[in-house]
Amino acid sequence: MTETLLIVKTPFEKSLAQRIKYACSILEIVNASQIYVPKREMDATDGLQKALEAYSRVNTQYFKVFEKYFKAAAERKSLIKGAGQSVKRTAQWINQCVISDLTIDSAQRKQISALYRKIYAQNRLNAPHDFSRPSHNQDMQDYFDSNQVILDVFKEMVAQLDTYIFSGKNQQFSLPHCYLLISEMEMFKAEIILLASKLHVLNTERLEIFDRIAARCEAICNRSRFIFGASSPTFKLIKRRRLSVR
Repeated sequence: MTETLLIVKTPFEKSLAQRIKYACSILEIVNASQIYVPKREMDATDGLQKALEAYSRVNTQYFKVFEKYFKAAAERKSLIKGAGQSVKRTAQWINQCVISDLTIDSAQRKQISALYRKIYAQNRLNAPHDFSRPSHNQDMQDYFDSNQVILDVFKEMVAQLDTYIFSGKNQQFSLPHCYLLISEMEMFKAEIILLASKLHVLNTERLEIFDRIAARCEAICNRSRFIFGASSPTFKLIKRRRLSVR
């Protein structure tokens, strides 16, 4: 899916995937070796295999949740600024209707215009997807804040409509549709917060597993020097792979 490709293409994800491949190759080298390895020396190998299996499970979950997260974020963005009866388009129609209706008090018309400008100014609508960025936490906060401003201000704008009696005949919005937009924005807000939280937990878990993988690779490398010999091509290959893991 496009969502998966998006996150796979980040430098961090490409690097992590490559390091996992090197760890898998270390396991393959040891398992393919014809030299007898004492059982007590197999603990690191067994541990590496179990860690790689655990990483694969968590990584698969991570990407599945990411797809849901990005899909929900894309749908919310379309809801807010899509070509149809989106939040921003509806807010524009409300603003145009109110400011052109001279039967409404001037101060109230100015207030609606000020609210519309707040909605129009919010442009942090793309969901952050590179969780390795040092600024990721701030990026997420800015993303949630921008969407919250739109929700709060649109709610305030719609609440004021109940007090107006429009004289114009070309009203391009309806209160029921406005309330539907608010309900959908609140639904997406709850869903995206939940999915972002799951992503954080899964990402933390898979990085902890990766640390175990790297430690197992180092242990295998250290022991393989004595098992295969320091001048052995097998040991040298394992050492190169281990250095590539971390």
